[in-house]
Amino acid sequence: MDRKAKLLAGIGREHKILEIGPSYNPTVTRRDGWNVFSLDHAPAAELRKHYGSKPGVDVSRIEEVDFVWKGGPLESAIPAEHLGTFDVIIASHVIEHQPNFVGFFQSISRILKPGGLLCLAVPDKRFCFDFFMPVTLTGDVLEAAFAESTRHTKRSRYHHSAYHVLINKNSTWTQAPIEELSWRRDNIHVAKKAFDAHQTGPEAPYFDLHAWYFTPAHFKLILLELGHLDLIQFSEEAYFGPAGCEFIISLRNTKPQRLNEAALQARRLELLTQGLLEIREQSDFVLQGMGPGATGGEPGAPQAISLEMEVRKKLEGRVDEMTHEVADMAAQLAALKRELAAKEESHQQLHAAIKRWNRRPWYSRALHKLRDAALRPPVSQTAGS
Repeated sequence: MDRKAKLLAGIGREHKILEIGPSYNPTVTRRDGWNVFSLDHAPAAELRKHYGSKPGVDVSRIEEVDFVWKGGPLESAIPAEHLGTFDVIIASHVIEHQPNFVGFFQSISRILKPGGLLCLAVPDKRFCFDFFMPVTLTGDVLEAAFAESTRHTKRSRYHHSAYHVLINKNSTWTQAPIEELSWRRDNIHVAKKAFDAHQTGPEAPYFDLHAWYFTPAHFKLILLELGHLDLIQFSEEAYFGPAGCEFIISLRNTKPQRLNEAALQARRLELLTQGLLEIREQSDFVLQGMGPGATGGEPGAPQAISLEMEVRKKLEGRVDEMTHEVADMAAQLAALKRELAAKEESHQQLHAAIKRWNRRPWYSRALHKLRDAALRPPVSQTAGS
């Protein structure tokens, strides 16, 4: 499936769709027969003017904007007669920009019909300029919800300037060895000035940036925990793993399945572990791409990295061998259990047959005669006495 097919899985032209922030790259358009409305931060004329000078941007793809958002909850930009009437909302590379992650989902619940579908394309921090950013966890988005944030934090402003990187001279990439890391933006002094100047009050100018940084497992963990805290009500409908710099997930506007405490704790550990393995993959791409001098000239570093990777491969190979050995042993044990069960069944059948045989009167009399004959002294012994 291509990207568009993943975003539109289960969606047809008969559905009423809202696309948030389509700008110059809408997923679907009215000119193609879709019943789609758009919400953006500016009218179409302003968007065309803003993007007109950008290389490679086709401003003719910018359609008229139906709802202009100027601040506050998203649903405040939607007329009352449209609230709760949309079958589908599409938001491509939108969620990471929201100052209030929890508030975004709460607004979406009010805009969608009950049971409606939210389709998200989410950048994977491992494959874009957020490469070195710390992953977002539930406590981070809870803090923003508690503060009812409408502007990004000063910390996010510093991170935006100080830690954005290019990989192989690109700001987004895919799963491949990383040969060159370079800075995308400013140095730390410029970042500190941006931090000092950044305002966070509700009346401050809005500065757009990535507030949240996800891998697929960490994103799912946040949704799981927020759902069980009764702060959002979405259940996973479909998931498409990383392709290019993003993953795609569709969420149904219904309360998620409630797990018992043991199952919830087990699922949280599972997702945290999976997230750790995803970060390890990110590290592997760095190690695979490093050659002489890639570590900043530290003596012996490339050789140490090569040795580490060689050892890791050998260990992984041994783990695979042990896994197969354990599987073979498990198969042998299962065969022995089946054999024992068959013997036990055969023994039980024989025992039952003997019991049935013992209940026959003629057999019982014959058995007594044989016993009496066995106990009677031989004739020669009787005569001798």
